Amino acid sequence: MRRLLIAACLSTALAGLDGGLHSAAAELQFCNETDVGVSVAVGYEADDGEWASEGWWRIEPDACKTTLKGELTRQSYYWRATSSRYDWEESRFMFCTSPEVFTIRGDTNCAARGYERSTFNRIELPEGVLSFRYRLTADAAKEPAQAASQKAAAPGEVDRDPPGTHGEPYTIAGLLGGCEGTDTTFWCDLYANGYRYRATTGGATPTATIERLMDVPVNTPMVWSGDMISYAGSLAEVTIRGAREEGDDPFADVRARLQGYWISTEDQAYTLLIAGALFEEYYDNVPTDSLVVEIAGTCQGSRGAGPYLIAHPLARDDEPRCFEIVEATDDALTLFPLGTMGFLDFRRGS
Repeated sequence: MRRLLIAACLSTALAGLDGGLHSAAAELQFCNETDVGVSVAVGYEADDGEWASEGWWRIEPDACKTTLKGELTRQSYYWRATSSRYDWEESRFMFCTSPEVFTIRGDTNCAARGYERSTFNRIELPEGVLSFRYRLTADAAKEPAQAASQKAAAPGEVDRDPPGTHGEPYTIAGLLGGCEGTDTTFWCDLYANGYRYRATTGGATPTATIERLMDVPVNTPMVWSGDMISYAGSLAEVTIRGAREEGDDPFADVRARLQGYWISTEDQAYTLLIAGALFEEYYDNVPTDSLVVEIAGTCQGSRGAGPYLIAHPLARDDEPRCFEIVEATDDALTLFPLGTMGFLDFRRGS
């Protein structure tokens, strides 16, 4: 794992030192000296040399919890802490995480494996230290409003790491797919040419950028630029250095009418959900396929003027499916799958 070192690492680690380096039980322990509950995750190099991450340990105020038991045989360990009130500014050490309780082996291809990629701080242990207690204090943290004000940049541009720091630089024009989140992490998606580009908080994308995108309507034409961290199939994990509203969507009207829940008029067990650029098929309320939607004036095998709905499989193992949009009103949808003999008729569901 390529790790970027910063000068503050050692001072940050020593700020949490409470003098109890050699406790009776060898372990890595965290103590919460704030007035709110804190969730902690740790990263470390396992005995076999592979990087690993674990979380979350919920630590109430004035309490301590052990995250790793046994002698600390590595010189460096990594941690991440979140709370409802305080932010501990992370360094640029990246591990895979999950909103749920997790133990993850490996620190690469996080998104492709269904995980998030988050930044951690480093604890640098003095030589010979086999046990360590880290104190989480309000003095060492920033309240969210303060942290956001320091990270905020001019609208549309983020002055952070230089291009290429986290992967291949990219610039892409597409449609905003919307933003979602959990208690600890938020993410935003951009859809372009059948691909989904996702940026998350807790990584190299500033939280202020994600918060600004949350106020932008779904399907707004935008241009993103940043670094391509990883990709698999139709999914790409990216950072955002710049994000601006730009361009027009020639299919905005039909795209807006497509949004929502649709029920087949021939077989009510067959339903569609079109949300932003996500196209999901269900049968008896069980998901059968999830695809990325592209709307275009033509597609492979088309003859008419369209428009056409092109559904790209997320895994990219199969060919895209092309549908002519015959009718799309407030209450009715008719699609014609190219290469077949029949129409698919739907009524809008609730």
